[in-house]
Amino acid sequence: MVASVAPDLAEVAPLARTLTEQPVHQYSRVRKIAIVFMMSWVAFTTSFSSAALFPAISDIASDFGTTRSVIDASNAAVFICLAISGFLWVPLMQSLGRRYAYYAAVVIFFILSIATAAAPTIKVWFAMRCVSMLEGTIFHIAGQALIADIFPPAKRGTAIGFFLVGTISGPALGPCIGGITVTFADWRVIFWTQCGMMGFGALLCLLFYPSEIETVKAEPSLPGPFDVVRAFNVMHIFRLFKYPNVLLTNITCGLLSFSQYSLLIAPHHLINPRLNLTTPLVSGLFYLSPLAGFIVGTLLGGAYSDHIVVKYVRLRGRRAPQDRLRAGSWAFFAVIPVSSMVYGWCLQYSKGGLAVPIVAAFWWAAGLMAAFSGLNAYCVESFPDRRTEVVAGKYFVQYAFGAGATGGMVPLIDRIGVGMATTVGVGMVLVAGVMMSTTADHGEGMQRWADGLGKSGSQEQKVDHDRPPAAQRNDVHLEDL
Repeated sequence: MVASVAPDLAEVAPLARTLTEQPVHQYSRVRKIAIVFMMSWVAFTTSFSSAALFPAISDIASDFGTTRSVIDASNAAVFICLAISGFLWVPLMQSLGRRYAYYAAVVIFFILSIATAAAPTIKVWFAMRCVSMLEGTIFHIAGQALIADIFPPAKRGTAIGFFLVGTISGPALGPCIGGITVTFADWRVIFWTQCGMMGFGALLCLLFYPSEIETVKAEPSLPGPFDVVRAFNVMHIFRLFKYPNVLLTNITCGLLSFSQYSLLIAPHHLINPRLNLTTPLVSGLFYLSPLAGFIVGTLLGGAYSDHIVVKYVRLRGRRAPQDRLRAGSWAFFAVIPVSSMVYGWCLQYSKGGLAVPIVAAFWWAAGLMAAFSGLNAYCVESFPDRRTEVVAGKYFVQYAFGAGATGGMVPLIDRIGVGMATTVGVGMVLVAGVMMSTTADHGEGMQRWADGLGKSGSQEQKVDHDRPPAAQRNDVHLEDL
């Protein structure tokens, strides 16, 4: 729908050359599809590994002679490593170039996956899992940044939606596959499967990662040790938090992540005892419901956010990145609260059997991804020349909240009950919705305030003198809405 509207839009609103938008590289449709699939597959593999063990926690604890709480702690540690991995890889992307840093991360993750699968003790397994997850976030950061490089704004939300199918299928499909695996085989098979998946991803990278795009270096090559130390200073990521629109967006993503992993971490703990299920197989298959919701929500949410962008360009005569955030209002204030409350309180009082939680989980997951779609696209558009740092900061906050949900949701449910725990989660989502609405209404003003520009300029008019003039770039064309 958006693609059919886009050509007509050129006659409705004047197109302006802007130095705050990175050049859009033009590839064939087939090449773009291959690139998105490649990035999505690799991101799927890493997100799969972070959640596939949820149904196997008891088996792993028994095999290593430890307790479930230790394995739960390892899951929380994995999310902490994911949160901080951007601090390592963003400087490497800037110094090596995004492509070579991406290749290196794929190879390292593959090797560490083998080490994790073969780990003889809980200490080695714990360490290898955590170190492998230090490579996890680069696949999300580089994926969204590359998509922004090759898709124009009015198609960007849809493209990021297809990319996110991989990132969100992993946390949902991982426990499903994990549940089937531990029912019929040893839990280590999960990690050997992960090795094969990343090996396939490495092949896709060699075939499809575009070598032509090297606008990814935000700085010149680093010549000396002091420059290297300065590059790894994480403050260049945190300095972006001074912009209220960036900070509010990051916290919004964090609150949504808490809700997401609240949905994913607890089914085995909740459903099996309440419905007298004796194997992890059924609770593993339960994850097919949120998986379907994730896919539907991210695809429809991405396309709808593009539609909102086109709508507001027609109304205003220009594009503002925060407009696409308005597409998620119905998810924040209706779909997620209603579905999570039904899910939690029906499980609390054992009403509706297995059918009600399955249906509620679908809508909960769909609402979450519809909300995430616009937020992810906004992150790569709010500061186009620093999009890798913006996305890295977002994932730091997002995975920090995910770690809190992974480590704290089951104890919270045991203490206050699943109904009250989901009610707390709904309150967090409503707060996130208010933050999102505030950014959608005042995002440009927030940026001007933080820049100290007052009324003297806007984001579209601001010139970045660190970038060469558009006329000197042979890969630049007008924004193709």
